[in-house]
Amino acid sequence: MKYKTLFERRTVFLMALLMLLLFISALRILTVMSDSELSRVATKQTSYKLVAAHLRGTVFDTNMHKLTNENERIVAAVLPTEQALSEVKPYLVNETASELGARLKDGKPVLAQVSEEINTQNVKSITVCINQTSDQLAPHLIGYTDNSTHGVGGIQSALDEQLYVDSEAGFLYTCDALGNVLPSYETEVLFDSSVYASGVRLTIDREIQSAVEFAAADMKSGAVIVSEVGTGKIRALCSYPTYDVTAVENFLLSEGAPLINRAFCAYNVGSVFKPCVAAAALEQGKYGGMSYECLGYKDIGEMRFNCHEESGHGLINLKTAISHSCNTYFYTLAAKIGAESIYSMASSLGFGQRYNFCEGLSTEKGNLPSYIEVGKSEQSIANLAIGQGELMLTPVSLLPLYEAVANGGVYHRPTLVEGIVKNGVLTEKSTENPPTRVMSEETAEELRLSLYEVISKGTGAAARPKTVSAAGKTATAQTGWLVDGKAVDHSWFCGFFPADNPLYTVVVLSENTSGGGTPCAPVFSRIADAVYALKSVDKE
Repeated sequence: MKYKTLFERRTVFLMALLMLLLFISALRILTVMSDSELSRVATKQTSYKLVAAHLRGTVFDTNMHKLTNENERIVAAVLPTEQALSEVKPYLVNETASELGARLKDGKPVLAQVSEEINTQNVKSITVCINQTSDQLAPHLIGYTDNSTHGVGGIQSALDEQLYVDSEAGFLYTCDALGNVLPSYETEVLFDSSVYASGVRLTIDREIQSAVEFAAADMKSGAVIVSEVGTGKIRALCSYPTYDVTAVENFLLSEGAPLINRAFCAYNVGSVFKPCVAAAALEQGKYGGMSYECLGYKDIGEMRFNCHEESGHGLINLKTAISHSCNTYFYTLAAKIGAESIYSMASSLGFGQRYNFCEGLSTEKGNLPSYIEVGKSEQSIANLAIGQGELMLTPVSLLPLYEAVANGGVYHRPTLVEGIVKNGVLTEKSTENPPTRVMSEETAEELRLSLYEVISKGTGAAARPKTVSAAGKTATAQTGWLVDGKAVDHSWFCGFFPADNPLYTVVVLSENTSGGGTPCAPVFSRIADAVYALKSVDKE
């Protein structure tokens, strides 16, 4: 009986011990689970991030001057303390200390724009670039970005892969498990400023672009392009009406479609095409010396084709016909040399072709009617002779003709992109742009002298610059459209300067206007003077 009692006691003891061990084990498991949950919650709330700016690569001009990311601002991160407010108060921009104090009442750090960089325990600051501004140069060419900082339109869209960066500038705070910022911990600054030193480089010259935009500021609808003779590099490109890249939504339905890049659109061209016809004739070597008496009209088949000079120009030669823009002379000349000869010269100049500056950025193709179609009737040849009929060209596509005349018969395809920039260095250059000869030096020289007389003696007197010699051609292009019963015409002026040693080619288009060089010639004159002064071209 006594043994049984001892056995029972041992059994009870062992059972109790086992229960104790099970309890301790369960307690440990619960403790580990609790610690894990608390750890998870604490980890989730250990930081608080303030984003000061979304970073994006830079669009540079040909001299590595910034076209985007040009302006800067200093952004400060302010802790929600009286000491922090006191430290930042003298440097606040665009708000008062009381306004900032009201924002700090939420108990979280906030951002504030300041005039100087501040670096204390309570206030940290960084200087960030503003990618887009309301006074953006060349907005139609460069384009803009959306809310996700991806590019929309122009270079921003076409080269978004090179410009987009999945990175932000800001400040990172350490918090307790409840999300309260711990002031005793150092604020971490998140900012890789090297992003701004990479991007893309264009052929645009910032100084020339700015001067051209100022000179053409009164244009209502049209385009202006300036390219460099001898390279084909576009140094300035403008489209009108313009728009604000920071408020695109305000222009989506605006009158005049300001978001369209008219420099890349195809238009009727008129008499600025005449030098192409003249070049074709001179290259044939048969009719360049042709004389003709203009009576003010010419009957072709059963149709009468008029000259803009109703009383006629009288007896004229090729140079006079160009300088006074005689239509009847060119009707006759085109009939003699034939549609195929004109087409051959025009196609060699790239007319009717699309210009692809990079993937995603190109002009319209335009339209160069085939010589077979044009050759079917004398009337079609007459229309082509003065740049009318089915011929449609972009402002960009007219650059090669005038560069060839200015450059001894040789032109370069217009270009806009020079390459990719990494850390301030051009690392991936665009392909080479070899010259193309389309006419002899003798032909180019004769045309150069003729275009000089357009300004010095002929229809382009309004294009004469004050400080430099120039040459060029006026045009009024009939569209065949009627608005409120009135004919819609486009005006052009294409030329180059200086006349004797050309450095720049200029194309000016004024949409839905008339009067030949009246709207465009003064713009050309102001551009020539401005760029001449800017680049210190040797005076003649």
